[in-house]
Amino acid sequence: MKYLYAVLFISATLISCKKSCKEVPQKENNISIAKDWVKVDSAYAEFRSRNLEPSNGVTRDLVPNEETAIKIAEVILFSIYGQKIYTNRPYTIELRNSVWIIEGTLPKGCQGGVPYIEIQKKDGKILKVMHGK
Repeated sequence: MKYLYAVLFISATLISCKKSCKEVPQKENNISIAKDWVKVDSAYAEFRSRNLEPSNGVTRDLVPNEETAIKIAEVILFSIYGQKIYTNRPYTIELRNSVWIIEGTLPKGCQGGVPYIEIQKKDGKILKVMHGK
């Protein structure tokens, strides 16, 4: 009989603890998710307002300038080659036929290869990535 009371007491304690522990974090978690969604939604709205011409709905270039192209290039190149890409700064950058061509440089007197990447200006598509030898 004592064993039955002990089992019932422990079960009741665990069930009540389980309910009280899960209810509060779930509400906080839902609020956090909602806040994150609002951030994403407003960021998307801002992106659309900057990249759409209201008159005809034509999108502008997603990679409009050298600064943006270099930021994208560094993210891609870093994920492939690691921190050594930063030793190839400054980068040479050129726009040819609506394609950003970004290439690293070597210090004077050094031999070796440099990172090279091509990014489409209109949509940010990565067309080519390589590293010379």
